[in-house]
Amino acid sequence: MNDFLKGIYEWRWIIWGLALVIVWVSAALIGMFYLWFRNIRGVMPSPGVHGLDLTATEKKEFGMPEQQLAFYQDSYISTPNGQVFIRPYDIIIGIDNKKLEMTARQFLAYVKVNYNVGDRITYNILRDGERLDVPVTLTRWDPGPRSE
Repeated sequence: MNDFLKGIYEWRWIIWGLALVIVWVSAALIGMFYLWFRNIRGVMPSPGVHGLDLTATEKKEFGMPEQQLAFYQDSYISTPNGQVFIRPYDIIIGIDNKKLEMTARQFLAYVKVNYNVGDRITYNILRDGERLDVPVTLTRWDPGPRSE
């Protein structure tokens, strides 16, 4: 075998070795992410509310600024630990008497970032035109079933 062919032959094994290392490292990183995600599931609180934002016109009818948080609770209700605190079509307008300027989706992230499982919070809502304060204890967020 001439020197040129020997060089190609040796490089082929080096490339295969690098490919195996890349696959191994990738698998390790995926495994670490999976373990991290499984662990964080029990740390993040579940707001227990979700729905569609009020339109600018609807907010104006209620006398709210256009940027203020205001969304209808969806007809599906999460009831953490059996708490029945929000009804379908209640309008969530704040938390702990804070007037927040955000959308419903931003609100869900806000709760997950700024509160912990077990925190006692108060949702500020409108129900049938009347403002109510509804105390809730946040439970852990569970995005769905998992197999063990």
